[in-house]
This record gives sequence, structure tokens and C-alpha cells, in this order.
Amino acid sequence: MSQITQSIPTQSKERIQVVDVLRGFAIFGILLFNMRSFAGQSMNPNNWVEPLDRGIVMFIDFFVQAKFYSLFSFLFGWGMAVQMRRAEAKSTKFFPVYLRRLLILLIFGTLHGVLLWTGDILRMYAVIGIMMLFIFHKASPRVLLAGSMLLLLSGIVLTLPGDAMASTREWCGSVADCLSPDRTLSSGLYASGTYWEVTQLRWQEFIGALWWFPCYVGNVFAMMLLGLYTGKRRLFENFDQHRVLFRNVMWGGLIIGLALNAVFTYYTANPFRSDYYSLVRIGARTLGAPAMTLFYITLLTLLFQKAKWRERLEPLANVGRMALTNYITHSVVLTFFFYGYGLGLYGETDPTFAVLLTIVVFLAQIRFSQSYFERYQFGPLEWGWRKLTYGRVGLGEKKERSPEEIQKRRIRVF
Repeated sequence: MSQITQSIPTQSKERIQVVDVLRGFAIFGILLFNMRSFAGQSMNPNNWVEPLDRGIVMFIDFFVQAKFYSLFSFLFGWGMAVQMRRAEAKSTKFFPVYLRRLLILLIFGTLHGVLLWTGDILRMYAVIGIMMLFIFHKASPRVLLAGSMLLLLSGIVLTLPGDAMASTREWCGSVADCLSPDRTLSSGLYASGTYWEVTQLRWQEFIGALWWFPCYVGNVFAMMLLGLYTGKRRLFENFDQHRVLFRNVMWGGLIIGLALNAVFTYYTANPFRSDYYSLVRIGARTLGAPAMTLFYITLLTLLFQKAKWRERLEPLANVGRMALTNYITHSVVLTFFFYGYGLGLYGETDPTFAVLLTIVVFLAQIRFSQSYFERYQFGPLEWGWRKLTYGRVGLGEKKERSPEEIQKRRIRVF
């Protein structure tokens, strides 16, 4: 048997529960932000008359936009470090197995983006993960930290004023517009089109979106490298030794995050004509989102050390353990709920309704995930991903649990 097939995925007993809590929290934030896209709602607060609707849109801009895909990116990089360390401990080959894992994720993401929902993020994670695997997987923590900072700043370069950057932005926009369908037609098809018509539309949008990849790669790549840095330094595993670091990052992330996200949210709602408008707005988001993300990570990690907060946060862990399944489920359920080939509510609801629906869907996922893990070890798509990666059978078999274990897992959700 080859070394590749001898490699095994993470087992339940090896998991760090606070990381699963963070994944579950990320699933909630991603759902809250993506709900506007599923529902066909304007992301401009000025397009809403009711104060509550305007307030919700601005709240999401301030606390949610770009923060939760950044959180998932961070955890993606951290997971790569864990897999690398485990392969080294077992004397198995890491590179070919992890490359296969990423290629399978790329297939999942492409199918998801074309067949279910055009806003898929999995393709970007897979592509950047492959780049990170080839370039950075053997890099030292110091190099990873420096690379993360440089990549983060690179996201601001395209917003710089000047003829060169203006020409670059215009060229990217013109190519994307040529390849993408008309936005008015898109909205109408989502609202009333058949599944085949909407799938054709999603394919066109998928091709057009590829040209904007350089605009988003910096932030996602930077957070992945930061997660890889955290994993290599084993900050979660040795939390007690790094408690002061977590506290310092928490306060620093909060102060910087509040200041820069205030700038971003204000200028989103109050645009002005200036060569520096995009630089100020996008620059504030590019730096403010990761700062707020680090605040979320460190705050939840610190709170998790306290018994009362641990009990409150534990329901998120089951959602996080099957993050891929829950993420794809959003697309299955909500495209049917809003698109024309389902209930046809696209463009018919407001942000208040979207928030309420987000809470209902997420509470249902908490319940489902909790019940599922009382019987199985891996989520459905997680099991398939592992089976395709490692070539093993039986990773999703039912688990035999004692009544005490079952009772312990039944955490009450209010």
C-alpha cells in the first residue's frame, strides 16, 4: 500500500473544539452576508426607505462584510498546518495528498458555482490553496507573517489614483462586462427563469467573475497565510502560553477594526466624487476587515476558556464540524426559496426579513448538525471529500455511543 493511501484525515478525538466553534461562527456570518445576494436585495443603504432596513444594511457592512470569508480563509490556512504536522508525525507524504484534496475542492466549488449559486467561494480557496501549497508550505513563520502583510497591502494597489491603475481597472471591468450577462437580464432570470436558464446564466457569471480574481486574491491569500502562521506556531494548541498575545491582538483588532470599518461604512453610504474615494473606502475595508476578524477569533477563543461561555458557544462546534455541508445547504435551500424555479421571492423581500430568515435557517442547522453527529462521525460532504482524498471506506459509518455520550451531546439551544 502506498504512503498516500496510508494517510488519514483528522479524527474526532484530535479536533480542537474552539476551532470548530470559530468555523460555526463563520458559517453564520457568511449566511448573514450572502442572504442579500440570495434574496436579490440592494446592498446600498440609500436604496432602502425604512430606518430599520437601512440600519441592517449598514450593520452588515460594518460587522459582517469581508470579515467572515476572511475568518474562513484564516481557518483554511490553519488546517493546512495541522495536516502538514500530522503527515510529518506519521511519516506520510503531505504534498500529493493535500494537492488532491484541493483539486477535489476546486471541482466541488465549480459545480456549486455553476449548478447552485454563482457566489461560490470554494473555487478561490482551492486555487489560492494550491498556490500556497507550492510556494509557502515550507516557509518559516516569519516569512509567512511578512507575506501575509504584503499580500494584504497588495489589495489596495488597484485602488490607487493615477492613469496606470485607472487603465487597469477599466480594462478589467470592460473584459468582465463583455463576458458577463446584462445585469437587468440577470435579475429577471433569477426571479422567473427555469433552472436550465438560471444555470446558463450562472455559467456566464462564473466566466466573467474570473477576471476580478486579482481584486480579491490579496485579502484571502493574506488571511490563509496568517492561519498557516498560527498553525505552525501552534497558538491554539498551546493557548495558555499565548494568552497575553491573544488579549493584545483582541484589543488591537477591536480598535483598528472599529476605526477603519466606520470609515468604510460611512463612505459606502455617503459616496463623493474624488480620485481618492475608492482608495479610502476599499483601503479601509481591506485593512479593517482582517482587524475585525482577528478580534472575533481572539474574543471567541478567550471566551471559550470560561465554563459558562463554553456552554453557550458549544452548539456552534457541530455546525463547524460540517461546515462544507452547511455552506452548500445554504445554496440548495435558499435558491429554491428565492429563485423563479422555486418559490420565486427574488427581489420581493427586505433586509429585516432576510435577517429573520438567516436566524431561522441557522438555528435549524444547529439542530440538524447536533442530531447528525449523535450518529455519524463526519458530515455528508465532508465524508465524500475525505473518501475521494484518502481513498478510504467507512469514514462516515455510524458511531456506537453510550447513553451518557448521547446525553452529553444534546446541548440545549435557546
